Amino acid sequence: MEKDLFHLDVDPSYYLVCFNKECPQCGECLRYAAGAEISKKRTMGLTVYPSALQDGKCRYYRTSEKVELAWGLNAMHAHIPHHLHATVRRKIRAYLGSVGTYYRYHDGTRKLSPAQQEDIKKMLADMGCPVERPFDHYITSYDIT
Repeated sequence: MEKDLFHLDVDPSYYLVCFNKECPQCGECLRYAAGAEISKKRTMGLTVYPSALQDGKCRYYRTSEKVELAWGLNAMHAHIPHHLHATVRRKIRAYLGSVGTYYRYHDGTRKLSPAQQEDIKKMLADMGCPVERPFDHYITSYDIT
């Protein structure tokens, strides 16, 4: 793992960190690495409890490998018939949880994980609008979604 990994981009106050060195996945887990490198100025925050480890696997595990994250929701509309724009926007808003969250992904405040990207691409394909790269921007980074 890169030494400068935990500059400001992986130490936001909302990011769930882990301190369980007994976990068999801790050597490859971004949450564990974030916990190990957390700023000394932080005295509280969100953490994964040891009970999250079930049968040798943790449901909060995040790979420390870089992945392709995406944001921006304008490009997909070029591939969708105009009469479906409102329906697509409504479905994506519902999937992401709210109008405000939709716009956070739209303007890049939040990034779509690979799983979220696949879910949205499947949603588009199910509506008859398959798009391989439907988002405006892509970046390879650590998955702190």
